[in-house]
Amino acid sequence: MSRFIKMVVYLSLMLAGSALASPSLHPQVANWIETNQAPAGVVLELLSREANFVENRTSYIQHQVTALKQAFAELDVVIISHGRELEAFSKSFSRQPYQQAFEQMHQQGVTVHVCEVVAGRVNKTIDDFPSFIDVAPSGTAQLNDYKKLGYSVIRVP
Repeated sequence: MSRFIKMVVYLSLMLAGSALASPSLHPQVANWIETNQAPAGVVLELLSREANFVENRTSYIQHQVTALKQAFAELDVVIISHGRELEAFSKSFSRQPYQQAFEQMHQQGVTVHVCEVVAGRVNKTIDDFPSFIDVAPSGTAQLNDYKKLGYSVIRVP
């Protein structure tokens, strides 16, 4: 994609965001798009104790994923949840619109990991998560593996 087209996409996203009061782009995401410099990969890190963290941040996360995928179609984008918020990814929340949004992101090539260690602390097992969720033995180790591959990490605020 040419730099001009990427700039048009970026500006369109920014205008749509302000017109519809949708979430803004993370500054690093905006910079990659503006400079036409794709990172090796991107990890969106979720780490919270907030009960509704996933539900409250889904629009923000979707916005980052959509912008990155539109600008850099082949970019690998990963989501790692390794805080108490990972309960929201369990099967008991499968009818929630936010979980359906994560499944759609998965269908677009986004890998979604949750931490087995933290899942155990909240009485969840591998079987408690839908098939589109990868239960990693350790969310921190998974994150470090991506960092070693050169992926950039964005902690979702």
